[in-house]
Amino acid sequence: MSMKKVLFLNHTGSVMGSETVLLQELDYLSKDENLQLHVIYLKTSHKEFENAIKNIGITYYKRVYYKMIDCGFFRSIIKLILSILSLFQIITYIKKNKIDIVYSNTIINIFGIITAILTKKRHIWHFHEEPYEGYPWINSLFLGLYRCLLKYKKNFIIFISKKQKIVWEQVFGMKLENSIVVFNPLKIIENKIINLDGFAISFGYLGGFIQVRKNIFTLLTCFNRLVSDFPKSNIRLILKGEGPLKEKMRKFIIDNNLSDKVFLENFSNDLTSFFSSINIFVLPSYFESWGLVALEAMSLGKYTIVTKNTAISELLPDGLCTYIDPYSEDSLYDAMKKALTVPPIHHDRIDHFNEIMRDSNIKFYQTIRRIVLNGE
Repeated sequence: MSMKKVLFLNHTGSVMGSETVLLQELDYLSKDENLQLHVIYLKTSHKEFENAIKNIGITYYKRVYYKMIDCGFFRSIIKLILSILSLFQIITYIKKNKIDIVYSNTIINIFGIITAILTKKRHIWHFHEEPYEGYPWINSLFLGLYRCLLKYKKNFIIFISKKQKIVWEQVFGMKLENSIVVFNPLKIIENKIINLDGFAISFGYLGGFIQVRKNIFTLLTCFNRLVSDFPKSNIRLILKGEGPLKEKMRKFIIDNNLSDKVFLENFSNDLTSFFSSINIFVLPSYFESWGLVALEAMSLGKYTIVTKNTAISELLPDGLCTYIDPYSEDSLYDAMKKALTVPPIHHDRIDHFNEIMRDSNIKFYQTIRRIVLNGE
């Protein structure tokens, strides 16, 4: 089999959900002697992604300045105009390095498929996002452009859930036959040491403080209710992440006299210390296309409260986590209240969960390799 050169396009310099998946793909595929991996990623002040690919051993990489489209039409037009030079840089890179396949890691990055079309290369498009009420990801005026791009015969789409595929087909108004559904992998975290710093119960949230959709203030409100309703309870809440809502969150904590019970921590790639400091994980988002961090919590045996608007229900049977209605404050409060008295998660349940995830991981990596090498 002749060597294939694959160019992966990433849309950020930081590491969050989709970047974590991409890094796991790169780590796995880098061991295949039939593949030569190249990475182009966004030129920003963030160095996390660059450091991560260096640790994997990726030697062919390039930082390029370009902007992703978003829900705003005119704002997206300006971003595309500012990124024209980068389009030519990517095309030049493809030709110079004799790239065979272009791999785009997000639906809002259209440069991958455009450069693939212009250079007549195979394109793999990994959709991580899913539109939901209030945030369509793509402005409706761009749907015509996307329909044209999606008709490219050498394009192949990877969806992360069955529901996601159905939703995007409805949005585009077309069947996306040249595609497959593959659940995202989970990197099992082995460290299971618990250190609650003297607290009986420690709730935790890990994620961005970026969009209202994360529903963080409902989580803060429910925790405040618990403190008020159970004044003798020895509980705390750790919120780990970054984003523009952080100062507003800090004000809420101070205004409600929660400074000794709610702790804001800066985001870092070391998740071990975070998970070792909690025994209940909460992901109350109005919507999560996947919810990788909730799966990581469950793999460590954490009692997990998660939004019902997530695709992980396609993978996991009932009973491995507690689903809540994110639009109901009482639903989240009742779940957190119940968590104060539930027994620790049983080891047989952890083993059952990890068995499911191991099988899913094997299928993911084998499928990704097959798609890259064979095209389907």
